[in-house]
Amino acid sequence: VLDIQLSDGPCIELALDLQRRGVPFVVLTGNPLDYVAPVFAGAPIVEKPASLDRLAEIVSGLALGFPRHPDSNI
Repeated sequence: VLDIQLSDGPCIELALDLQRRGVPFVVLTGNPLDYVAPVFAGAPIVEKPASLDRLAEIVSGLALGFPRHPDSNI
């Protein structure tokens, strides 16, 4: 879960790194959707205040589609 605007700035570099690695993420934002940077366009976007149930549903869906690492014990 990435919150677009952190206290020290936007997390664009982290989003780019996750995309390069093929790691899915969900975007949490209190900003109007018109102001969401293009780097976040492919990810599910949840507006604040977000329901924990809705956020959990999206994260679970992303996790189901993400391949497990062969060394994972989970």
